[in-house]
Amino acid sequence: MKKQSRMTLLIGGAVVAVGLILYFAFLNQSPSTEDVKGTIGGVEKAEKHRVEQITDQDVELEGEETGDAAQLLALQEKAAELGKMPVLERAAELEKMPALEQAQVLEKMPALDRSQTLEKMPVIERALALEKMPGLARSEALAKFPVLERAQTFEMMAVLQRAETLENMAVLERTEVLENMAVLERAQALEFMQTISRSEALERMDALEKSQTLEQMATLEKSQKTLEKLPALERAEAINKMPAIERSFALEKMPVVERAETLEKMPALERSQALERLPVLEQAQTLENMAVLERAQALEKMPAIERAIILGKMPILERAQTLEKMPVLERAEALERMPISARAETLQKLPALERNQTLEKMPQLERSQTLEQMETLERAQSLEKQQNE
Repeated sequence: MKKQSRMTLLIGGAVVAVGLILYFAFLNQSPSTEDVKGTIGGVEKAEKHRVEQITDQDVELEGEETGDAAQLLALQEKAAELGKMPVLERAAELEKMPALEQAQVLEKMPALDRSQTLEKMPVIERALALEKMPGLARSEALAKFPVLERAQTFEMMAVLQRAETLENMAVLERTEVLENMAVLERAQALEFMQTISRSEALERMDALEKSQTLEQMATLEKSQKTLEKLPALERAEAINKMPAIERSFALEKMPVVERAETLEKMPALERSQALERLPVLEQAQTLENMAVLERAQALEKMPAIERAIILGKMPILERAQTLEKMPVLERAEALERMPISARAETLQKLPALERNQTLEKMPQLERSQTLEQMETLERAQSLEKQQNE
């Protein structure tokens, strides 16, 4: 009897176990081939989309970093190469470069080499190079000059950069330099200084220099108001007759719209020369307020590297409109020197004919980098459009 009961329990347990196995097997049956394909396809599509997004971003960043790194390396190599030359030869080589390139190379030199080189350059070239340097590097370089030579250099610099550099000096040093400058240049510099810096300098000046400076400042203010009231053509004619420094001062003091109107009426070469003495942001703002053709003519006359930097500060539509009006070679030279993403974005805004002509004039490396970046941008724009829909 006991044996029968035990057998009954064993058989019952086996039946329950088999039932459970069949139940779980049914629940966990393998998906169909179609379901598997659909799931993998969805994962692959999502993964591809994610990878494409990352790749687009990485290409852009890598391109920017590669371009900037190559430019930096080229400047460092040039600075090192010039550093091996005797000072006079080094200065002569620098004089052959555009002012902005001079400034960039000088900035990469050790401070002593930089000062020695600048001292051997003609005053006007030295001033133009210093204007393009960052404020701190400019102040450090000028600090090594004898007072009289420093004052002569300041007289040749654009007014805004002159004032900015003087403000970075100690009060006594600033006053000493100002006293050694001609009255007109001294007054112009003080006009652009902050009120406190100006007052500190004037307080420490000898009575004669102080009274002469204040008189000159009053004359400058009166002349500026008279000038701004003239019609644009007469204003341009009056400014054209001024020496370069006075012309720079008068233009910097004007509101942007009046400055743009004045420059439009000047011959293209004089317009470019006047613009080059303004800070980059003011150059871009002034050009934006000018007619496209006059804007393009002014930029054509500038060195390619300066042209690229100014265009880079302008809104993309104005930049493309301006480049479209330039000869193909000048357009290509400017775009080559822009970051890859800015270059690609700009070319996308140009008509197909101008775009193709420009790409043909670029070196092979810049052309291939640009085309890759344009494809990347188009892909990103297409994805964004699909997502918005």
